[in-house]
Amino acid sequence: MSNYQGYDTPYPSELHTGDKNDDDAQIIDDYFETTSLPPDPKAATTSFEDHSRYAPPKIQRLFGGFQVISTAVLAPIQVAWPDANRKYIVLDFFSSVPADFIRYSGNQNDIMTPTGALSGLGVRLYDGKGPVVISYNGPLWVGDLTITGSGVVSWTIITE
Repeated sequence: MSNYQGYDTPYPSELHTGDKNDDDAQIIDDYFETTSLPPDPKAATTSFEDHSRYAPPKIQRLFGGFQVISTAVLAPIQVAWPDANRKYIVLDFFSSVPADFIRYSGNQNDIMTPTGALSGLGVRLYDGKGPVVISYNGPLWVGDLTITGSGVVSWTIITE
């Protein structure tokens, strides 16, 4: 007898290759078929919050610098540019001559104008009398044409 029983005979034989009435496919399809209805929102486990009114906090920035001012460096320097988000400027001045002062202003021409003993433009900041805290968001110029010693002007700017 051959290993191919039923194939090597001239008479037809029925091959047993499976169950013709198998309903496994329909059962499996029922597991994976989706419904045509939308999902039930009550079944959600995540709460949905309204974040449209949330504003992230603004990050503040700190800038600073210094400039040595002497009889060789008398030209005004701009230490701050206009900034709508600026909170304030801290300005300080130290000199080798106690009577020295610097002037600061929002306009360069105010400092370029020579000052007299009784009048002048710009605000004076004398040696050791600072620091001065200025709540101002426009440009700031520092300098003087009348300094006799050498000094250092320093500034700190806080902005958002």
